[in-house]
Amino acid sequence: MRTQRGTTTDAPTLEQLFSVLYKPELKWSEEKIREEIKSGEKDYYLALDNNEIVGAFGISFDDSSAKFGPLAVKDKNRKRGVGSKLLSFAEELARGRGLSRIWCYSLERYNVANFYQNNGWVEERFIQDFWDGQNCFVYAKKL
Repeated sequence: MRTQRGTTTDAPTLEQLFSVLYKPELKWSEEKIREEIKSGEKDYYLALDNNEIVGAFGISFDDSSAKFGPLAVKDKNRKRGVGSKLLSFAEELARGRGLSRIWCYSLERYNVANFYQNNGWVEERFIQDFWDGQNCFVYAKKL
């Protein structure tokens, strides 16, 4: 598996991948992704296996931490370590910038506590009615 940085031409593919997470019209529209890439607000990375896109994630940075997400892996590629490899890649990006923390929001309905905890992340807090009526966890890892 290899990972490559996404460009504005990848926006339709990223929208399609992330649409399984929630309502794309509320969160990850092609237009929003394209604008985030153009403005430098967020970077997106694609995971490829034999030149087939199998997953992707987004990441943004501030002076002290990296905000990870969204993360999506195609159904047929789940439980094969793709998500963990992408998470590790994101952690290395943050370390490379000299950052000491990486974190993410994760809606409760995703039920991914084990995924983050198995990768050394901890639950920092729970937020009720965080977004669009959904509860949310904040997971983080010190780097």
